[in-house]
Amino acid sequence: MSQVADRRTAFKNAGKTTDEMRRKRCEVNVELRKAHKDDQLFKRRNIDNVEDSEEDLDTSAEASARGSCMSPIKMSVPEMIEGMKSDNPQIRMIATRSARKMLSKERHPPIDELIQAGVVPICVALLDDEANPNTQFEAAWALTNIASGTSDQTLTVIRADAIPKFMQLLKSPHLNLAEQATWALGNIAGDGAQTRDLLLDLGALPKILALITPTIPTTFLRNIVWSISNLCRNKNPPPNFEQIRICLPVLKDLLATDDVETLSDICWALSYISDGSNDKIQAVVDTGVVPRLVELLDSKQTTILTAALRTVGNI
Repeated sequence: MSQVADRRTAFKNAGKTTDEMRRKRCEVNVELRKAHKDDQLFKRRNIDNVEDSEEDLDTSAEASARGSCMSPIKMSVPEMIEGMKSDNPQIRMIATRSARKMLSKERHPPIDELIQAGVVPICVALLDDEANPNTQFEAAWALTNIASGTSDQTLTVIRADAIPKFMQLLKSPHLNLAEQATWALGNIAGDGAQTRDLLLDLGALPKILALITPTIPTTFLRNIVWSISNLCRNKNPPPNFEQIRICLPVLKDLLATDDVETLSDICWALSYISDGSNDKIQAVVDTGVVPRLVELLDSKQTTILTAALRTVGNI
């Protein structure tokens, strides 16, 4: 080590005992592990925590006569596929909901089984069923959960031409449909740089940004911000900065929120954008986010603190 480096090291650690330096290294390592863990939440599955009741599983003639659409009837996969293709809109909805519920199991959802059975192209076709928005929603939810899986499973959704239909659903008058489409696109963006760039090239980011209004429900806003963060993430290669810089003023305004999940994902998005060349860092600084980021370094929420710390570190 050179004399200059020796002096720099001595100055940097002046007044620190060996124990203090070791403790500091441990704290930094813990933060890095937490950051790595948080950084992996790039796909999310919409879990259905409501268990089927006995009434849900009623397949009797009486249940059919009631014609209830509220609870899915337990079906085999072939029956489900047949029902999803039915000309009867009620049967289509019930069968599609059954498929969605199978894909919403917390543990070991049978994604590959349903892909092999042909669920994906059927669900994609049902995204056009505007006369039956409940069926559209169930189909979108099912596809969202398939896209939350492996890259091959996500690719199945992409190859079925679901992306243009999800982008069309962003303009749906039904908020639950627009939100589910946002979630699906977020999962696709989170699969990697190639799918992220595909969505950016198709203009997904401005369409998602356009969904933000002063009265937007918090849960919807969370999904939007998380999807935006996925459209900004991955470094190999990084996204085209000219395609993502449009989200900076929006993220700056949203930093005023006090919702923990939203704040965390905003900070992650800013950390991805600022993790690069000086012009990217300067663009982040120019939005005026730094004072708020410094405030967030005092947050008691680890998810916020870690992401804010990474962004400030980049700057």
